[in-house]
Amino acid sequence: MWAQESLYLKMKGIYPFTPSEIKPKVCFMFPGQGSQYVDMMKDLASKYKVVMDTFMEADRILVGLIGQNLTDTLWSKPGETKEQLAEREAAIKKTEMTQPAVLTADVAMMRLLSSFGLKPDVVMGHSLGEYAAAVAAGIFDFENGLKAVCTRAKAMADIKVEDNGKMASIAAPTEQVEPQLSRISGYVAVANKNCPTQTVIAGNSKDFCYPCGACRQVLYEFGPEMEVICLNKKGEEKRLSIRELLPYGFDRTWLAIDEK
Repeated sequence: MWAQESLYLKMKGIYPFTPSEIKPKVCFMFPGQGSQYVDMMKDLASKYKVVMDTFMEADRILVGLIGQNLTDTLWSKPGETKEQLAEREAAIKKTEMTQPAVLTADVAMMRLLSSFGLKPDVVMGHSLGEYAAAVAAGIFDFENGLKAVCTRAKAMADIKVEDNGKMASIAAPTEQVEPQLSRISGYVAVANKNCPTQTVIAGNSKDFCYPCGACRQVLYEFGPEMEVICLNKKGEEKRLSIRELLPYGFDRTWLAIDEK
């Protein structure tokens, strides 16, 4: 099974390789906010005590920090309806629950791999994942990590502004995206350089939605097959190609995404 690549392994993100005489370094890379889902790591918790213990530890800590435990929100119960699962999905998308959930999953996976003797030479994290990397590196313990992300989440949730703005992830390098944004009269800017081939833009809602706005300018530049990850006001994610957006008209891009 492990001797050659297979579709099953690729779907799991596992890529077999032949060991060389040079011992490779091991890096643990921790994901950030947005990677959460209902029943995250529930299957592993049922099989491995170290995973269950990590979630139980988080439950005890979070009751004192935010007045609720994690597993009651994250893990579904037998017989739940689609509506109940949708409510659970919405609950874990709230940043106050998302951040401790992702940190707990990160730490649980790190502890599970360590129990098998797999330990990192270096750690790194994306955004929220940096807190898990700090726990893995021994900078602070799990409890203090949860305290930090809960404080971070509360600060983010407490921000109240008239316009929450819009954001989109563009499958193109920043060097190509920025020149297009410079042609827009409103406020839209590069918010994050996710990787060499992905750029996040953000700005005022009206400057995204108008026919002369960011969506039209940037999407037009990069062709009909390019995929764009868009977020609506509820934080729900849609991945659509420009070709899929065309029937709605660029001036209604965000409204169309919300309605679809």
